[in-house]
Amino acid sequence: MELYQESLNTYRDIHNVTETARIEGKIEGKIETQEEVAIALMQEGATDEFIVKITKLPLSEVQRIRKENNF
Repeated sequence: MELYQESLNTYRDIHNVTETARIEGKIEGKIETQEEVAIALMQEGATDEFIVKITKLPLSEVQRIRKENNF
């Protein structure tokens, strides 16, 4: 019975790590997409306030992206 419990605990640990990684990957992908949209809007001359409204990124993040991409 003890061996079964250890195996079950190991399975749960692996499952939790995998699920956490999957969720973090989805979040990272969404942030990357938001950044790509922000860059495209900057290329079109959009204001920071408009980009914040559309992408839901914080103003500080939009300003960082603008600075890093020389817009």
